[in-house]
Amino acid sequence: MRALRPDKVIPMIQKIIKKQPELGKEYLLPPHADLGALYADSKNNAAIIIVISPGADPMTEIDAFSA
Repeated sequence: MRALRPDKVIPMIQKIIKKQPELGKEYLLPPHADLGALYADSKNNAAIIIVISPGADPMTEIDAFSA
């Protein structure tokens, strides 16, 4: 598939995952980040690194947590 249509690889993988009874749509959704739990698990000598995908903007959640 990749050799013929690289633009179709991700949609095809998503389609396969959706059709698998032991997987399903929930495996295509990113996990919800609980900033409270992340903060509670953090230490003052280690950075918290948030990796985002294009178009994602975690600032609303960060602002709400910091208030």
